[in-house]
Amino acid sequence: MNKYVICQGSGGLIHMLGGIVYCIEYCKLHRHTLIIDVKNHLYFKHNFDDFFYIEGFSNYFTNYDSIDKSYHFHRIPLDYIANNNPEYSPTLGYMMKNINVGKSLDSYPSEYKIKIYIGHGGNNKQNILKYIRVKPSIMKIILENTLNCKYTGIHFRNTDRPNNINQYIDKIKNSSHDTVYIATDDYTAYNIFKDSTTKNIIQYTKPFNGNGKAIHMVTDDHYQLNINILIDIYNLYNSDIFIDSPSSLVSQLIKYMRLVKSSIF
Repeated sequence: MNKYVICQGSGGLIHMLGGIVYCIEYCKLHRHTLIIDVKNHLYFKHNFDDFFYIEGFSNYFTNYDSIDKSYHFHRIPLDYIANNNPEYSPTLGYMMKNINVGKSLDSYPSEYKIKIYIGHGGNNKQNILKYIRVKPSIMKIILENTLNCKYTGIHFRNTDRPNNINQYIDKIKNSSHDTVYIATDDYTAYNIFKDSTTKNIIQYTKPFNGNGKAIHMVTDDHYQLNINILIDIYNLYNSDIFIDSPSSLVSQLIKYMRLVKSSIF
């Protein structure tokens, strides 16, 4: 009988993609079928294929219809796992003795027919580039929000992972370009940057007001949030000079894409 890995998304977008590509590699090696369940992820809330497709791997689904009904499997909501870390319950019909939250899939007994993974998969940037592609309909939206001049791109992360805005203001003032693209999760940052310099400050994606919390945790408009992140990543990737937020997975992925001159787009 077929065996399955269910990848239930967690964290922000890049964290989530890292978990998916980890599961892809495992499924290719062990010939398992992958179920990508990110529609039930608290911070994504859409099907994976609403935004992306996978290159080089086709044995996956974004629903549970392919699971053999004899397994008596019922979807385990992500918030239930996170809050309770439940053990096997005959009444709920889980097919394992425990839930492997953020741990290696290799730690499951080999005879398990269904394995669940929730985590970042080591944030493997190489495999994100290897497998993940933005679908054409989303690319059309992104390309409507791009610059056609030389510019400096700044990623200013300043909610749950704060940075010193004055350091970024200094970098803007010292930039060799007259145009600066700002990507930020800080609701107040654009006006501060604009009032602090005579340079042309561009912002295509105004962030939600998270009152200091990570914006993927507080917004109700997850579709627009995901679009905004992809618009920002595209423009930062294509900037002539990129100034990053070192602790951000978004910045880390952009730096890697610029290094290898390849992207998810």
